[in-house]
Amino acid sequence: PDWVVQDFSIGSGGQGQSVALDLGVIYNPAKNTTLGLSLSNMGPGIQYISEGSIDDLPCALRLGIKQMILENRLNKLMFTTDITKVFAGINLDSLNDSDFVFEFTRLAEKKNSTVDTLHLSMLEAEFLDTWLSFGLEYLYYDLFALRAGYFVDYFGERVGFTFGGGVVVKNSIRIDLGVDSEIYNFDTTNYRISLGFKW
Repeated sequence: PDWVVQDFSIGSGGQGQSVALDLGVIYNPAKNTTLGLSLSNMGPGIQYISEGSIDDLPCALRLGIKQMILENRLNKLMFTTDITKVFAGINLDSLNDSDFVFEFTRLAEKKNSTVDTLHLSMLEAEFLDTWLSFGLEYLYYDLFALRAGYFVDYFGERVGFTFGGGVVVKNSIRIDLGVDSEIYNFDTTNYRISLGFKW
């Protein structure tokens, strides 16, 4: 924002532009099972101020699975789970052996460990720095949807239940509301409203 630029005397700017590409694929290995894979926000970095550094876009890899539990003319019940890994800010060429040891003091405290710090391998640290989520969605007569899920981001300290619902209009337009306030360790009212169109 302009006031940040002025108050901190960091020069002109405050806005940035970039271009990103998303790719995805969906595969149905069985009648009631769907697999999805996407790679989003691929593109050059963005610079917000003239003297500032170039920030990477939050490139993310997502893998998801949907399993239909119940499906008839009136009711649909499905289970979904996905795993998300964000790659922004990782420059593998600049890393050395010492960078592959990660310290997670807060995780040690959560696990009631007797040591002050957990020393993790790169694979363990990468897993803990990955977002996991799963949930259920109930759809009535292809008109009304209710959702409940659980989200886990250990490193970002975002863990908790999520809720949502939606309305489908004329089998093509979908309006959704999601609430994820419970995943934060501070008081907030977070709503996510989305509009989708299917053809």
